[in-house]
Amino acid sequence: MFLVPEDWYFLLHYRARAQAAKADGWEVHVAVRVNTPDAAAQIEKEGFVLHPLRNYRRGKISPIATAKAVAELCRLLRWLRPKLIHQGTLQIILCGTLASSLAWRHAEVVNGFTGMGNVFSQKTLLLNLLRPWILLLLRGLLLPLRMWILTENRDDAALLQKHIGARRERIRIIDGAGVDIAAFPPQPEPREREDGAIVVSLVARMLWSKGIEEAVAVGRLLRERASKGGVKVALRLVGWSDAGNPHCVSESSLRQWHEEGAIEYLGHRQDILQVWQESHIAFLPTRGGEGLPRCLLEAGACGRALVTTKVPGCRDLVRDGIEGYALEVGDVAGMADAIERLASDADLRHRLGTAARKRIEESYSDPVVVAATLAFYRLVAKGV
Repeated sequence: MFLVPEDWYFLLHYRARAQAAKADGWEVHVAVRVNTPDAAAQIEKEGFVLHPLRNYRRGKISPIATAKAVAELCRLLRWLRPKLIHQGTLQIILCGTLASSLAWRHAEVVNGFTGMGNVFSQKTLLLNLLRPWILLLLRGLLLPLRMWILTENRDDAALLQKHIGARRERIRIIDGAGVDIAAFPPQPEPREREDGAIVVSLVARMLWSKGIEEAVAVGRLLRERASKGGVKVALRLVGWSDAGNPHCVSESSLRQWHEEGAIEYLGHRQDILQVWQESHIAFLPTRGGEGLPRCLLEAGACGRALVTTKVPGCRDLVRDGIEGYALEVGDVAGMADAIERLASDADLRHRLGTAARKRIEESYSDPVVVAATLAFYRLVAKGV
């Protein structure tokens, strides 16, 4: 059983692994909150058994909301009695692990940390107060013998091993969620736009944690430099304002920055391949808390040079000066310098983009990730 927060999240990050598990002989069940048009039909069309979660809500961490979500999961587990549960994102891991401990202790549970989230990457007063208690809860829930830990990068694995005492033999690292390199083949670089601009695209949910504030600052700085004779750059923001996330950037702010000219806000788009066909450079100034951002995988698969930050996951994928540039979090001037360097040198963009495609083919493609995941499932199923 796959237990993840949202239907769209399952389709984006887990579908390939679920398809492979089904082909490998597993009966695959999917427990998610269903709220995206056609998502339920897509899940069931794959031959998976869908279980809509009615009480779970992302970001709802009140005792009452959590109790309702856990109770619903307890009922599902007692009825379904799965052999293996793969659950992902921190909130689901806490709820799902508590439910399995209460209702069905015979399942092997894979806790898939797709990043450590804002709880561990942000330094606000509230999160600083909550962090020790969350670590204590994780320590109590994740140490039993039937609990396994799967991370997308080495830093997260080290953090969990250090702070909750997870045993090394119970931790596996599989690089990212994989990317379909056939769906995102290398793309010839587009010409400069009619206005002479080199196009830089940031594709992500519009969350503060993705570095949207820093991106706007970079856009302003590049525009100022262009006015003084620098290379002209169009910085595009592509994605939706995720109202279900407490760190979402409002549509009004995005529209205001668009009208100001700091960035070009395109909103949500389904045709991500075309976004990269229209772009020269990929940019993600994330503040951290992610496993390995999918936008960088898809852009790199298309042969685009990558500019990001030195946070877990991103710094594993992007080696400075090889696939792109990785800067310190919040280094607006450094990010602008890297983008300007790439924008003024087509040969450099081609060299770094080619290296990005090669790295993703070898280490981050669907076949590589799926094979490693299936091998892990087989190991877990033995209860080793």
